[in-house]
Amino acid sequence: TEFLSTTQRDFCAQGFVPCRLRTAKDRDYKTEQAITFWSQNYQKVQGVTPIRNPNAPFKKSTLFSKPISEQLDDF
Repeated sequence: TEFLSTTQRDFCAQGFVPCRLRTAKDRDYKTEQAITFWSQNYQKVQGVTPIRNPNAPFKKSTLFSKPISEQLDDF
């Protein structure tokens, strides 16, 4: 009996040489805004605060996680 994993049995091709694809542009994941479903479709989602600058990074807001009593103290 020959013991092979699914990967070894079904996904290995003789003569295949893996190579990395070249990117059209160097990307820096630490500084660039991530492209997500929400960043690409924000115009279509109802009830979303308008975005002033689409190139600005998403800012986290503590208003969503503050208890109501603390939010009322701010007013």
